[in-house]
Amino acid sequence: PSGAELLPDGGPYLYAPEPEADTDGDGYDDLVATARPRTPGKAAKGTLLLGSAEGPARPGGPYTFAPEELPEAPLRTKGTTRTTLLAHGDFGGADGG
Repeated sequence: PSGAELLPDGGPYLYAPEPEADTDGDGYDDLVATARPRTPGKAAKGTLLLGSAEGPARPGGPYTFAPEELPEAPLRTKGTTRTTLLAHGDFGGADGG
């Protein structure tokens, strides 16, 4: 992901901690950031990112990421609006209701 450089370890891989997603019992799910994909059933190293109401970009911090740059949408200020009917159907059944 383009925001991966904001994560500790520089890794784009995020996983839920096991066996519980909420490791500190505060009611918010936590995440583990790793530099490489995890192999199920094998031990691995990562950084625990504690969840909060705002959501982590550093250990113990909230999940916050800089917004992605989006292109400006062109606004149409002139022209007509037209609706084209592609199909017509009677969905009321045989009794007309």
